[in-house]
Amino acid sequence: LLVYGYIGAALLVFIVAAATDMLDGAVARRSGPTTLGAWLDPVADKLLLLTMFVVLTLPLPHLTHRIPLWLTVVVASRDLGIVL
Repeated sequence: LLVYGYIGAALLVFIVAAATDMLDGAVARRSGPTTLGAWLDPVADKLLLLTMFVVLTLPLPHLTHRIPLWLTVVVASRDLGIVL
């Protein structure tokens, strides 16, 4: 959505994704985590944040403030190090 200039819609989707992630965590704590959920949840979290950083680093003409490339590389390297 950000690539195509729908900034408000992109923010709304990100907020909904973050809220459903919090809700998912609350449900998992109540009902007990599954093996698949214990693996998928951190992967989904990392994909959401990494995608956000990469898109906000792109030189899009409608974004007035971009995240510096070095910061995206640091975050991606940190997440890769955690996974490895």
